[in-house]
Amino acid sequence: MKEMQKLIEILKKERDYLKNFCDVALQKQKALLANNHEKFEEKIKEEEFYLSNLYRSEKEKNAILKPIFGRELTKTERKLKNLFPVLEKIADGREVEELKKLKEEIKEYATKLEKINNQNIFLIKNARQFLIDTINTLMNEKRAKIVDRKV
Repeated sequence: MKEMQKLIEILKKERDYLKNFCDVALQKQKALLANNHEKFEEKIKEEEFYLSNLYRSEKEKNAILKPIFGRELTKTERKLKNLFPVLEKIADGREVEELKKLKEEIKEYATKLEKINNQNIFLIKNARQFLIDTINTLMNEKRAKIVDRKV
């Protein structure tokens, strides 16, 4: 099935985008830990690039699914966990193996990306709270000095 091969190629692109996205997220984490704002901003732009590519790839995937299934799939049906079991039933033997491999790789990268993003959120929240606490401490010290001077 020609459409199935196109779908597999699209899924391979998505896998590659996710892998690269994970690499960039790790680099962003390192920039965050090193307090390197320029590198951090650069990595955010790279993440936006991969998000944009993933979005376009998702549109391509949805467009190719319509001829495969002969109808427009619902949002729930398009989710990979729901989509792969059905695709494996209509694909040939070689395609089924490719789909299974891609499913595992995409799942692995998505899980890894989620973990990295959660760590980054934690680091950013803690850095923000540290900054707020530092500012509050400095402001309180200045106020105390002014009061001491008046007395």
